[in-house]
Amino acid sequence: MYTYETIMGLSLQMNSDKYALDPATVQILNKVKVLLQIPVIEPLKATVIVKKQSEISKVINLLNKVTEKTYEKLKKEIMDIVRAVEKKEDLDKISHTIFNIASSNLFYSVLFSNLYSELVTVNKIFYDIYQEHYEIYFADLSRLTYVDPNLDYDRYCDYVKEIDRLDSNLTFFIQLMKKNIGNMDQVADLCMLIETKIVGLLEEEGKDLCEKMLSSVAIIFRETSDFLAFHKNLETIHRLFLTIQTHPSITSKMRYKCMDMEEYIK
Repeated sequence: MYTYETIMGLSLQMNSDKYALDPATVQILNKVKVLLQIPVIEPLKATVIVKKQSEISKVINLLNKVTEKTYEKLKKEIMDIVRAVEKKEDLDKISHTIFNIASSNLFYSVLFSNLYSELVTVNKIFYDIYQEHYEIYFADLSRLTYVDPNLDYDRYCDYVKEIDRLDSNLTFFIQLMKKNIGNMDQVADLCMLIETKIVGLLEEEGKDLCEKMLSSVAIIFRETSDFLAFHKNLETIHRLFLTIQTHPSITSKMRYKCMDMEEYIK
């Protein structure tokens, strides 16, 4: 008759790559452990990881299908998934995923901001994620520098992608501000930062960067003119705009852009 220790000793001597106990035998050994008061360590189940991955994948799939026609139906499915998540780390990953996709879709920025504002009411973590991404956006914009395509074309391509990302994020932040997730102070700070960088860069070779950043200012003027009209930093924003508009190094494209922007800042 074999003791438990003898069986475990033989098991340890076996080549686990070639031999493995079948589930029925493992179950019998676990029952023996319980009788002998030996702790039973349950193996980690891969299904937990699969479930977490499938939730994120499902959210991504739903977000990619969002249109004006599908919004209400898909919104409910996404919110149901979010409500069902129990672990904070899982919810954190899903909320970051939702923000990254929502903030990068310039075409459906209004729809995605509607969705995100409703998710904030479901769980406060979505508001915290917004604040975190705003700070990242501000920092990225602060250190953004022009890359000459003749010197480093690969970095120039990365630069263009970064500009495109910043514009879509900016539009998303503005839409969230309109829904009281963010605030006008944050948008005004971004506006002054962009204007200040334009003034500094007009003396350098990065005219292309200046033109693209002026387009970002135009987005702010156009989308927030009613909010800017009564903001404490309106005078500073207007003064910086006039500095850009009258700068001797301004390009023709920027000059015409400034003329279009005047109606929003008067």
